[in-house]
Amino acid sequence: MIAAVKKIRDKAIVMLLYSAGIRLLECGTIKPVHIDSDRMKVRVEQGKGKADRYALLSHKTLAALRDYVRALKSANYLFEGCGDAHLCARMIGKIVTNATRTAGLSKGVTPHTLRHAFATHLMESATTVS
Repeated sequence: MIAAVKKIRDKAIVMLLYSAGIRLLECGTIKPVHIDSDRMKVRVEQGKGKADRYALLSHKTLAALRDYVRALKSANYLFEGCGDAHLCARMIGKIVTNATRTAGLSKGVTPHTLRHAFATHLMESATTVS
């Protein structure tokens, strides 16, 4: 699915949703200063329950975000909508839907599906079978 996305912004969004396991609304409100390249984390401010936390970043996602940020001019939010506002949840949902369609997947994928996939893959990678 990620490979099917061509636009750098859209690829960065899908990769961030999947590899960091963040929520839809959290993705829209991330700022460029929230990316901590040295620690391979992204700061999520005022997530669910108004709590701040850090989410993990993979090497590939960090590289995609770096490419995207280099292409940005100055921006308040990492993914901006109209004016200085962040990209709305509906638009992020459409980006994921379009990526699903472009990849030829028959099953519907939502941003929350990507969050669940992140959690499942994280648990599977920590589990060893003897």
